[in-house]
Amino acid sequence: MRVVPLFQKTVAEGGVRAQFEGTYDFYEECPTTPSSFILNGFMFSLIGLYDLHTASNQEDAHHLFQSGMRTLKRMLPLYDLGNRTAYDLTHYTAASGGPNIAKWGYHITHIHLLEALNSIHQDDEFETTLHRWKGYLQGKSGGV
Repeated sequence: MRVVPLFQKTVAEGGVRAQFEGTYDFYEECPTTPSSFILNGFMFSLIGLYDLHTASNQEDAHHLFQSGMRTLKRMLPLYDLGNRTAYDLTHYTAASGGPNIAKWGYHITHIHLLEALNSIHQDDEFETTLHRWKGYLQGKSGGV
């Protein structure tokens, strides 16, 4: 498969893999320098890697998926703004001022993607996050 090398190469090498905290592999929707860490694109890529592994039994895709899920678990709290999600993390990486607050459509997309990933790889923290993010749709604050 030609897609796997794209995920294995760093952004500087012409791929989509960025590093968060020098340890966590993040697959960029829009490879930029500095990294933008767009949440929905990352979660879509994880679902794609899972599907690729399921369809082809390709171990590299499975490894990339597992690495990405570890990253998602670490980074997910950074997207939680207490009443909605951040679209990306440019407010951390590019000193762009305040967070890029996800429009409601993207917030709902974040919820659906996290539900899909949680159905593949169940995690108590994902469940707690889903409950809180769904509450934001009803005007509840997350107490973050």
